[in-house]
Amino acid sequence: MKANDLVKVNYDLMKLYEKVGNEDQESEYLEKCKNVKDTKDSLYKKMCDEL
Repeated sequence: MKANDLVKVNYDLMKLYEKVGNEDQESEYLEKCKNVKDTKDSLYKKMCDEL
């Protein structure tokens, strides 16, 4: 899976867990999103890093 795709998946999962109120999973996927390396001009990566 490409880095940009992985960031998007992690971001989407983080937002879903945020909506259902599962803070543990939300935090886990936010960290996974922030830890992805080698993205290229990813809006999702930028949004993760700003949270």
